[in-house]
Amino acid sequence: MDAIDSPINNIDTPLYNSRLIKNYVEYAKIYLPHIDIDSALQYAEITGYEVEDPAHWFRQHQVDRFNEALVTKGGNPNISREVGRYAAASKASGAIRQYALGFMSPAAVYRALEKFTSNLSRASTFRTKKLGTHKVEVSVNQNPGVEEKPYQCANRIGMLEAVAKVFTKRFADIEHPSCIHRGDELCRYIITWERTPALIWRLVCHYFAASCILASLGFFFVLPIPDWVVLTLCCVSLSMALISYTAHLEKKDLIESVEAEGSAAKALCSCKKSVKLQVKFWILIRLLKKCLASWKNVLILIVE
Repeated sequence: MDAIDSPINNIDTPLYNSRLIKNYVEYAKIYLPHIDIDSALQYAEITGYEVEDPAHWFRQHQVDRFNEALVTKGGNPNISREVGRYAAASKASGAIRQYALGFMSPAAVYRALEKFTSNLSRASTFRTKKLGTHKVEVSVNQNPGVEEKPYQCANRIGMLEAVAKVFTKRFADIEHPSCIHRGDELCRYIITWERTPALIWRLVCHYFAASCILASLGFFFVLPIPDWVVLTLCCVSLSMALISYTAHLEKKDLIESVEAEGSAAKALCSCKKSVKLQVKFWILIRLLKKCLASWKNVLILIVE
């Protein structure tokens, strides 16, 4: 059997990117300040600099133990979904948010999930199908050899809800008709989000312009030419007014998106600087431990 087709050993294979864990850490520091994050990380066999490194990946048993520690210490069994929702505002998801804003619409982001989710998880495969102008279906299959837990499905729902909030300022509505944890072959999510004012007015413009064209053509054969010209000019004026207002709303949304994108880029740069400092710190700690161990051996030899 080729290596590509061989099942994943989810005990030894890194499956989950550190940004997923960092979302948990950020959420806990803000909403669960009484929790000792360091002890939870230690219980999961995770170090601080691994969490800060966006190129690091964790194993299934590590994320399971970390979630277990947070649920036990925080007393909230629904923390995974809440953390997923928090992803829309977290610094850990800065690059993700920046990527999403590049598409300028929720539908485009959901359609891109098939390619982008591999940057966060190697445990599952996404498939997206458009059901309407503001409705999609996302199907998730576990990769061979992987056994995700129910809390990871809840976290995924939260993150899918958060995608729409980047654009509409409200979480998407999600139906979950089938789930692998209920015995189904795959997880299916029916996602619906609100239309933004800019999108609504854009549709109004399109329909109004089409109506004006049809009305102008129809009345050309009925009204006298002067009356027809006046009617046509009125239609054109109203259409231009609607187009101008729609452009204003779209410009406003674009400015907000660009500002958010700039904040995400700054957060990403800050994250990279933090990673370098964390790595240098832990390297220094290791060197000190080696030095202390060497001195200890020297002292033992002297005493003997």
